[in-house]
Amino acid sequence: MCLASRVSAAVRAPPFVAGRRLGRVCATILACWLLAVPAQAQTAPDVRSSTGSAGAAGSNGGSGVPSATGGAGGVGSGVSLVIGSELSSAEPGVQGGEAISSGGAGGSGGSAYVAGNAAGGGAGGDGGSAMVQDSSSVQIAGASAYGLLADSAGGAGGAGGSALGLGGGGGNGGNGGNGGKALVQFGGSLDTSGTYSFGVGAFSSGGAGGNGGVSKGLGGSGGLGGTGGGGGSATVDLATGAAVRTRGDAAAGIVARSWGSNSGGGGGGGGIVFNPGGAGSGGAAGSASVNAAQGVDIRTGGSNSDAIDAQSIGGGGSQGAGGFGLFYTGGSNGSDGGNAQAASVDSSASVRTTGSSSQGIAVVSIGGGGGLQWRW
Repeated sequence: MCLASRVSAAVRAPPFVAGRRLGRVCATILACWLLAVPAQAQTAPDVRSSTGSAGAAGSNGGSGVPSATGGAGGVGSGVSLVIGSELSSAEPGVQGGEAISSGGAGGSGGSAYVAGNAAGGGAGGDGGSAMVQDSSSVQIAGASAYGLLADSAGGAGGAGGSALGLGGGGGNGGNGGNGGKALVQFGGSLDTSGTYSFGVGAFSSGGAGGNGGVSKGLGGSGGLGGTGGGGGSATVDLATGAAVRTRGDAAAGIVARSWGSNSGGGGGGGGIVFNPGGAGSGGAAGSASVNAAQGVDIRTGGSNSDAIDAQSIGGGGSQGAGGFGLFYTGGSNGSDGGNAQAASVDSSASVRTTGSSSQGIAVVSIGGGGGLQWRW
């Protein structure tokens, strides 16, 4: 029966029958309308990540039993994300597209009791390469939700074990893992509107060095701190026609950042005879670069929202260790900070900022600060 005949039959039927039939007709019309209207679906974020496995902690030693070295952190594999469709989200903390590769943390060294040296911490694993390619539309409305990110991070080194007993040395801290190459290539349109919601970012960072283990007994020495991991290269390439706009506060348009991590501190302690452990050196940063072709448009509307940031920052050295003892050599020296590499912006883009404390282009290369000497 066609829709018109259904309505006609409903009119001729008794009132209670007509009402039920007419209700079914209205339900049919509503269902057909809902099926005909396309749903406004929110596209889920496109995330790919790889995290190296964390190293196992070393076992503790005992009387006549040597302690075990902490396991090394696993290495993060390379991650590549190619986006070919629109990305959108209005949820806080929900990102657009991101490729993340992280090394695992090193395990802690085993401690020694009664007598003997403690074991060293395991090294942090290196992060693999992380790459994002996109030429589509990205619309992000939530706070703390960025548009696109490539991030490679090294794992932290494990702490050295402690020597507690008649005498022995604390274990050395493990070295931090290095960050890998981070690259974003973008040629589409991107808009974020939340606070702390930057547009496009490429980050590479090293893992922190592990602290040296302490030594407390009749005599001994503290463990050495691990070296901070270095950052890899961080690059953002913007093709002709790319448009990036952020509207919230603390929401930069483009960020390329490489930084080395801080070192581990030396182990302290005490005994009749005691030497404190020295701190490790800060990790070196890699290069940071942004390349924006002619025809690119970058705008930010919030405060503290630079249009383009390129930063290479070395990791800091750690403070020396101290201790006590009848024959005590004094506190150890602080360690050196890590070097920074070149930071650069090659731009023919149109750049505009309207918020307070927001620069058009900021290029920073800063070496890490050295650690202080322990004075007593």
